[in-house]
Amino acid sequence: MTATPGQLTHCIAELFGVSARSIAPIDRALVDAGLRRVGGRGSSAIKVNTDDAVSSLIAVAVQGTIRTAPDRVRTYGDLPRCVIDLDRKNPIPPMPNFMALPEQHSFREALSAIIQDYAQSEHARPRHWQDMLASVKFSAPWPSAVIEFHGEDAQATFVYMCIEPDDDRGYDAGIDGEGRQADLTAEYRFTSDTLIAVADLIGGGVS
Repeated sequence: MTATPGQLTHCIAELFGVSARSIAPIDRALVDAGLRRVGGRGSSAIKVNTDDAVSSLIAVAVQGTIRTAPDRVRTYGDLPRCVIDLDRKNPIPPMPNFMALPEQHSFREALSAIIQDYAQSEHARPRHWQDMLASVKFSAPWPSAVIEFHGEDAQATFVYMCIEPDDDRGYDAGIDGEGRQADLTAEYRFTSDTLIAVADLIGGGVS
């Protein structure tokens, strides 16, 4: 199936255990910043794609104010892949979109590709507890993201972060005024359950 922005908002609200009403202003901030497409009304409303879904997932998962939601989406979405750790030759399920990404890709591109793979192939999905499960973890205030595939016999970890703390996109948020890294870290995590639910919702609306 394909989904409207309102349906995506209600889906994420249910998955994350929050009210759709609390997500609506965040969604509007993304629209105003050009981070979620908009058009039409009611049954003719634009259908969301994976890029829209990724923006919404990041904005809601990484907690913060409504005003800073677009900045959170840009900051985390643009994080480059910097580390990969595979403990087997073929440790993850058949995920052609994800595995076809170039070596230098962003976290946004990775999350979008995984949702596409879940939407397009039943073989990519975990079907019982021994299968490879995916989890997504965000860390703050120093922005980083980790995508893990873990199962009974194998594991793969993909780390996304900026290694230049003084670049102009605000990656020095975890450094206090005296040049020390802040000694308080927040982590946010969701699993393949969320990614599969979103993939089922948007269906053919892949980007």
